[in-house]
Amino acid sequence: MVEWPKSGEVAPLITKLLGVPLIVRKLPPNPLWKNDTKFFDRYDNPAATYLHCCADVNNPQWWGVAGPEWQREVGSVIVLREDGKDISREQVWAIMDFCRFYLTDYFESSTGTTKAARETMVQRYICKKRFEKWLVNFKEEMVEGEGDWWADFKSPYNE
Repeated sequence: MVEWPKSGEVAPLITKLLGVPLIVRKLPPNPLWKNDTKFFDRYDNPAATYLHCCADVNNPQWWGVAGPEWQREVGSVIVLREDGKDISREQVWAIMDFCRFYLTDYFESSTGTTKAARETMVQRYICKKRFEKWLVNFKEEMVEGEGDWWADFKSPYNE
């Protein structure tokens, strides 16, 4: 198990709701990137941004949107399970893709609605059952698109 200081870490609510509680820490930018105009978006990290979308039903102002600190110049991050269990890069990839490509439509459709509607969205879509169902298709797509090394992919619930 990796030990690290608690300062600077963030625990995205979405991952807690999914039952795979993660903690995320931004890494300092690589100083070699500072003057690299070839890759202007080195500090962008949309996967980490979507992981931090607000799923707090009591916060309609930020509902479905990442806080400002996760919208620009996010850079590289380290991700660990808050419960100390192992997690692979592929499992982190899957969780981030779920947030980015699946949940965004549901956040959008429930923006500006009542607290009850946001609660229903969370109960229906940001849960273990929905994520596991989504993972089946995700794995198939990854094997087809990325190669057989995804064939051994296991759900983060199996760790």
